[in-house]
Amino acid sequence: MTSFLWWSRARVGALVAAAGLAAAASGCRRPPLSATTATDGPAGSSAEHGHDAGRGGPDVRTDTAATEADAGSLSEGGAPDAARADTRDAGPDAGSDADQSAMVSLPSGRLVPVSGTLDALAIDGDGVYWVTVDNQPWALDAGSSTPRPLAPAAGLSVVCLGTGRLAAAGDALFWTATRRDDTTLTSELHRTEKRGTDVVLVAGLVYADPADVVVDAEHVYWNEGTGSNDGRSPGALVRAIARDAAPGTAPRTLISVSPFDLIAEVAIIGQTLYWVDVGVVGTTVFIPGTQSARLDLLWAGQSAGAFVATAWLVRGYRGDLYGSHRIDLWHQALLRIPGDRSPSVDLAPIDGADEIVFIDDWALVSQPSDSCGNPKHALVAISITQPGTVVHFADDLATPVLLGDMLVFGDGHGQLHLVPPDDLRATLLAATRGR
Repeated sequence: MTSFLWWSRARVGALVAAAGLAAAASGCRRPPLSATTATDGPAGSSAEHGHDAGRGGPDVRTDTAATEADAGSLSEGGAPDAARADTRDAGPDAGSDADQSAMVSLPSGRLVPVSGTLDALAIDGDGVYWVTVDNQPWALDAGSSTPRPLAPAAGLSVVCLGTGRLAAAGDALFWTATRRDDTTLTSELHRTEKRGTDVVLVAGLVYADPADVVVDAEHVYWNEGTGSNDGRSPGALVRAIARDAAPGTAPRTLISVSPFDLIAEVAIIGQTLYWVDVGVVGTTVFIPGTQSARLDLLWAGQSAGAFVATAWLVRGYRGDLYGSHRIDLWHQALLRIPGDRSPSVDLAPIDGADEIVFIDDWALVSQPSDSCGNPKHALVAISITQPGTVVHFADDLATPVLLGDMLVFGDGHGQLHLVPPDDLRATLLAATRGR
């Protein structure tokens, strides 16, 4: 299992480290990642699977494969009732291991060597994209085995949690680069064409850690700020700009939070913006509050947001919301908030999450571990139809897992893995047969 230090830092970043919280580790180990190289094959099944479409998707980044119609009442009204979001059915004991768990190896996939250290991934129908820790964007075109750089490196990143800072949309990538130039901290939003033209779309961003970038059909959204000590300035912001804006265009501020808070995550699900507001100044106990607001109301200046759940991260699938629910100081669980407004339920204990993607009736949760500067991730599959059913895959991934035409992730050996979804389905079936 991972330590409390890191899985609480899953979206709060280095601020928790500064708080000096004690670690609580156990000796649970999971099977190592398979390193077998498979021959090139088809891009995988087109059968139903979901993913964080901001790191992938056919054109726009949202955090669900569902359309607005699929999202149902959640996209129409923003958030479920706050009271209902905190009223959960009795699920598995989130303070103990799930009753129905299995430990298996990930299926073998195609391996692609990469240059540099992977930091953020995105995937869509055109290929796989990533930004390295020295802020260089790369692309692996669909059907290719040779990565290509899209722009020169912009300098070493100083963001601890930057796995969400890259989004693919249409013909371009949008990503933030934060680096230190001598004694000056520089942060900017880039727009990089998939064919290689890179521009700084917005310069002078306020330092943010974690850093998230998401897109919809017309705009790109990101968070800035890590809390303010002056008691007057907003602690953090969500800002937005048109995807096709000219460099230097002033962005629009849509969300601002208390001077003592930061925004730990941003997501778009259907036509709704979600963000995680966390108080960080003057406290060592960090409690996330996921908020939401309809995008049309935000652009019209008519919404301040509504409480959704005490969760670090939210994703959407089949009209429901899923999140990393903070139960108490030591425990988290994968939470499902049904779109039909029936009671929410904790599906299984998790050690935090910095990505959740979906395939059929499974949620694939990437759990962060280790420390800033040496990130590792454990992958678990949790049944969304049978609470408590868990398959543990691997604990030595270097990036969170994404899912498009392929299951994609980086390992700690400078390789990108591309696993056909049908191979993953077969592994899940074998691991749970007879249960």
